Order: sequence, then structure tokens, then C-alpha cells
Amino acid sequence: MKKIFFIIFIFFLYSFITAQVIVFPFEVDPGEKKAHQWLGRAISFYLTTSLQMNSVKALQDDKVKSILNLNNIDFPYNITKASKIKLAVDFNANIIIGGEILSSKVDSQSLVEVNSYIIDLKKRTQKYFPLIKGDVKDLFKIQNELLNYILKYFNRNKKDVSYPELNLSNKGYEIFIKGFLLNDVSGRVKLFEKAYKVNLFSDFLNFELSKCYLYEGEFNKLEIFLGKISNKFFFKYEKSFLIALLYYYKGDLRGAKNEFKRLLKENQFDAEANNNLGVLYLKEKKCELAEKHFIHSLNVRKDSIVYLNYIKLLLITKYKERASEVLNIALFYFPDEKKLIDLFSYFLSKNDKEDLLFSVFKSYIPDIYMGDDEPDIQLSLKSIFDFEFKKRIDYSLEVSKIKNLYNSGNIKETFEKLQDLLEVNPFVSEFHYLMSKIYSHMEQLSKAEMYALSALFLKKSEKNFLELIKIYKSKGDKGNLIQIVSEALELFPESKKIKKFMKFCK
Repeated sequence: MKKIFFIIFIFFLYSFITAQVIVFPFEVDPGEKKAHQWLGRAISFYLTTSLQMNSVKALQDDKVKSILNLNNIDFPYNITKASKIKLAVDFNANIIIGGEILSSKVDSQSLVEVNSYIIDLKKRTQKYFPLIKGDVKDLFKIQNELLNYILKYFNRNKKDVSYPELNLSNKGYEIFIKGFLLNDVSGRVKLFEKAYKVNLFSDFLNFELSKCYLYEGEFNKLEIFLGKISNKFFFKYEKSFLIALLYYYKGDLRGAKNEFKRLLKENQFDAEANNNLGVLYLKEKKCELAEKHFIHSLNVRKDSIVYLNYIKLLLITKYKERASEVLNIALFYFPDEKKLIDLFSYFLSKNDKEDLLFSVFKSYIPDIYMGDDEPDIQLSLKSIFDFEFKKRIDYSLEVSKIKNLYNSGNIKETFEKLQDLLEVNPFVSEFHYLMSKIYSHMEQLSKAEMYALSALFLKKSEKNFLELIKIYKSKGDKGNLIQIVSEALELFPESKKIKKFMKFCK
């Protein structure tokens, strides 16, 4: 219960989500004909694509779909404005575009009315656009009219507006959008292939089919459909990324490497391209180059897969101490990642203080994760088409808060909050350090020692060494005192604070 309660703290997402505008699928009146329900997603797809073409920074349509999936919001996407505002804030968007498909007041199955609005969170304003009415067969005209209203809000001149060349018939567009509504890739392929039979020259359709063939592992079809996409295509860089992946899966590592390098030169997909180059160089046993690219990727965005790749490199090169450090940094950001926890338990089992360390971490980590076999880490590429967003707590902020609380003298409250924090993330060194300080204050030196050891295991800092040294001095444990002072001086040979304790080692 404590963990569930604590997760209501402020969430944040990876830094790559920098879009200012988020277009939500338009709601569809429950009384509307089922044949028209796809229109809500069609309009949001068209608007998102058009805004990007007109240099308005908008979150990609498939990323919005992933955000909705993350929050268990599914078709037909009936979302309240309050929920939209919360999602926009969570995902760093400050402008919301939304609307609804109204039931027609005319007794006709083909007439629709589109009501739309824009919410500017920075200006704290909401503006409704004029109601647009039209026949379904004129959907592209309706969408263009709506786009013009929206771009006018962004001070775009109508004569300079670019419209996406979908090259889809009305029926083809309907099938295309209905494909997006399916989570099953095989079912999506069937619909896209059906649309393709009557829309051979749609770059948008051919691109989506290429992505599906990648997921399905049908690389021959992927290659064929990549060849159908024009070079002036809107998704120029995404096409290059698909080509790089195709090279990789066909065993042409050199071709894949050249494509990823080309993307980096164009400043495209830095996090993914750097990780993938790291994987490729590691496969070639060029470890220094691989490490350089993994570090670059992590500097752009923290990612559990990239951390695992980097740790794999360090284990291969026998830098196990450094691997442990990187692992603990990764767990700071991703405390629920099973592969990282498995690896953590392996490092615990190899420590000469494993009994004391296990006694601390067993309180927070289920037994199922505990083991002494080194987990098999598979090198993994990153794809720009996978959007597994994870809401995370800003533990740096929590460290600052809990330190301030401790320094204010509220020991009891600090202790209670630390217990909650450790249930959510037991891999933050500062939490263990403060627990050790509190147990020392309570004169429970055995527990203080356990938490000082766990703090030091997570981070070999001067402060953590000093805490453990003071505990061994207070306990009169000269053997461990000599050992820990010696280890501390190896890492901090100039530390005057540590050197002060050398006299107690004689």
C-alpha cells in the first residue's frame, strides 16, 4: 500500500518528449453510426501530420496512441478535458488540440459536423473554432478547413500552408485509419494490404506497411516496400532508420553502421542511433568506440536497455567494478526493471559482506529476484518506432526533500518517509545513508552498519566511507575499521577526513 500511495508524486518522462502540441483523437458521439467512428482518429492523424509539415512542433500520432494506451484510454477515446490537460502536462505539451464528431441533425448517414478547440496551457486560454459541416466523401476538404483555422492560430498564412499528399482514396483512407485502431500487427497488415491494392502510390501507406513488415520479421517485403517510398517523402529520416534496421537484420553490419552514422550527421535520433552504433561496434569487439556511443546515448536520454548494453560491455571487458557502478546508476532511474534487479542480486552475491547486504535488500526486493547466477544480457538495438513510455519519480528531488527534512531535526518523520521511499526505490544511496545515520542516532549500531554498507555498495563516495568508518570505530571493531579505512584511502588518498581515522587503526 505504501508503494501505491507514494507513486502519486510528480511524474516525469524522458527528455526526448519535447513536443509543444498534442492532438488528441476526436471524440465520437456514442449515438453516431459505427461506420463513422473511425473519423475521430482520422482527423487527429491528419492534423498531427499536417502540423509537423508546417513546422509546428507536434507529438507524433503513434506516440499519442502509446500515451493513451499507457493510461488505459482506448477507442473511441472519450477523454475529459481535465484528463487531456493532465496528460499534456505529464508529457511536456503546452497546447492541446481536440474536438468531437457530432451526430448529424440531418437524416443522412454521410453528413458530419466537426466541433474543435485549442487549449493553450501557457496562456491559460481556450478557443473554439467554427463548426465545420460536410459530407464524409469530402473529408479531406473538412480536414483542410480545420487545419487552416488551427494554423491561423499559429499565425501561419493560408497561402503558405502545406497539405500532406496522402494519395489515398476516401475508402483507402478509411481502411488505413482503421488499421491504426488495431493493436494486433497481423490484423493491421491485412487492412493496410487491402488499402494498398487501390492506393499503390501512397508513401504514407507504404511506410506503415514497411514498419509492420519489420515487426513481423518479413524482411524481403520490408525491402520491397521501402523501395516504393519516394525520396522526397515526409518521413525521410524514418525511412533511413528502417533501412539501417533492415541492413542489421540481414547481417550487413557495415551497411547498418553507415546508415546510423549518416543519421547522426543529420542530428537525427541521437539516442537510438548512438545506442545502435554501440551495439554494432561491440559486435566488432571495438569496445572503446562502443562505450563512447553508449555514453552519448545515455547523455541524451536515460534508458534501461542502453544501460544494459553498456553493462554488458563492461562485463565483457572485465570491468566488473565499473559495471556495478553503472548498474546502480541505472537502478536509480529504473528501480522496477527486472533485468537490472537480477543483475544487482548477482553482484550482491559476489560481495564479501553479502549476508549483511542481503539482510537490507531482502526487505525491499522479492525473493524471486535473488540469485547468484550472472544473468544473460542480450545486446539490444533501439527502435524509434517503439514507444514504451514509463512514468517515473524524480528521485533527485526526493533526495533533496528528505535531506532537508533530516537536517531540520525531524528524525521520526524522516525515518517514516525513508521507509516509504525505500519501498518505491531501494537503490538510492542517499536513502540508505540517512537510515544509517538515524540508526546510529538511535544507538542501534548493528542496523546502522547494515545500512552504511548498503549505502557504500550503491555508491562508493567519501561520505559513505566515513559513515561506515565512524560506526566501526563506535563498535570498537578494529579489524573492519582497518579494512574499510584502507579501501577508502585507495579511492580517496588525499582525504583529510579519512586520514584522521588512521590513528585508530594502529
